[in-house]
Amino acid sequence: MPLSQPELNAIAFAVNSNLKNLIPKTTNVRGAASFEKGFPYETMVKKLAGGIPPSGYDFNGIFNHLSQHQVWLNAGGKYKFSGELANAIGGYHKGAQLISDDGLRIYVSTIDGNKNNLNNNLTGWALMGTSEFENIIQAERDARISSDNLLNNKIDYEIGQRTSADNALQNNINLKYDKTGGVVSGDVHVNGVLGVNTDSPNGGVIFSPNTPTNGQDTQITAISGNRIECYFFDKPIRAPTEVGGGWVTLTGDSAFGTTQMWRDMTANRASHTTYTNTKPYPIEFCIFLEAGGNGAVVNVFADGVFLYSLSNTTAWGTSRACSIIVPPKSTYRAEGNFTKWTELF
Repeated sequence: MPLSQPELNAIAFAVNSNLKNLIPKTTNVRGAASFEKGFPYETMVKKLAGGIPPSGYDFNGIFNHLSQHQVWLNAGGKYKFSGELANAIGGYHKGAQLISDDGLRIYVSTIDGNKNNLNNNLTGWALMGTSEFENIIQAERDARISSDNLLNNKIDYEIGQRTSADNALQNNINLKYDKTGGVVSGDVHVNGVLGVNTDSPNGGVIFSPNTPTNGQDTQITAISGNRIECYFFDKPIRAPTEVGGGWVTLTGDSAFGTTQMWRDMTANRASHTTYTNTKPYPIEFCIFLEAGGNGAVVNVFADGVFLYSLSNTTAWGTSRACSIIVPPKSTYRAEGNFTKWTELF
């Protein structure tokens, strides 16, 4: 059957009586009661056989002592820590509940044999109730909100850093040349072979120097296929889309000879003397032999290779002339009594 709350009692037994003894822990007084021995043997023997009847003073003392705890508990009281009791019982057992000295906090023992004073040493004690719970909860709430705000700020910072890094990475990626096409705005140096596939219908190679002037080191050298060596261009050049197509299209108005002019070098040139083209672009030189029938012969060489032979062995013969293109760093010379030596550079 369910239990019901017994009637509460607010008065300790014999609280106002002067007829009660203070019960000791132990005693050797004949017929007196103690907590260790209770009522002694002689109180349970007939008086005619030498016994002593139990004292009503002892009964009042015992019931008063016990009922004081009953009234305390009925009144909602909690016990405080007692070092004397803790030593007497070998320490508070696990689950024992005590109240702090200020009466505002309740603790539960988490270990057996607990002799730690919870008022100054919480080892083995856990807080289970306090009048400051609301303040503690509010403080915990405020700390959690502050922690969450710090975490959110850190997350926002990390997101900003990641976004910045991603943007920087994307910007760097944007600077990279795309395999499918794009524009390289800076200088490109290739240490090796640069292969260009012009077999596709839309294939091709376009060179666009920035309108160089005569003497600038802007040139196209050693293009295989329809080979172009050391030609100077101030306009874009477009190579054919077919290797071996046999043609090169210049998209500007002119190429070789642009910004160059013919100069009479007769006074500065001598027969049998080797000269070197020190320009960064090709030059052209022309040898003229006037008709006269004097048997004059002029031989023309480039890089030590014989190219032409001019002669006017007949009096009614015609004048003779030849012109050759000299690449940069190549040598050229004429052997014989030429009439005029001109160069385009």
